[in-house]
Amino acid sequence: MDIFTEALPYYLKIGMTYEQYWDGDVSAHKAYREAERLRISTANQLAWLQGMYFYEALMDAAPAIKAFCKTRAHPYRKEPYDIDAAEKKRREEREARKRYNRIKEKVAAFAKAFNDKQQKTTTPERKEEDIDNG
Repeated sequence: MDIFTEALPYYLKIGMTYEQYWDGDVSAHKAYREAERLRISTANQLAWLQGMYFYEALMDAAPAIKAFCKTRAHPYRKEPYDIDAAEKKRREEREARKRYNRIKEKVAAFAKAFNDKQQKTTTPERKEEDIDNG
């Protein structure tokens, strides 16, 4: 009985009520323990992720802090880290679309400049006298 009495504060801490602990279903104890383990794991993951962001920000700002450093500080990242594969795939598709659009714009600008140059070289410039006489 002492073991159960000693464990009571732990189960109260993780959200189980007094009545659930003493009178409830025994399988609920296991579910509460697993839920607490998952909460701790999630908190640990979030703390680690926050540490990653802090570390990256510190490393990006380090060149600006160091005296006589020739490199400039890097800008803070524009998007958060990808947590799962679906987010990574969406980000990669978005970046590929941006690259495609940039290349498409460059090719269109090059083609326009090329066509303009071709028109100037193929059509002879006629003088006003030729136009009036012609």
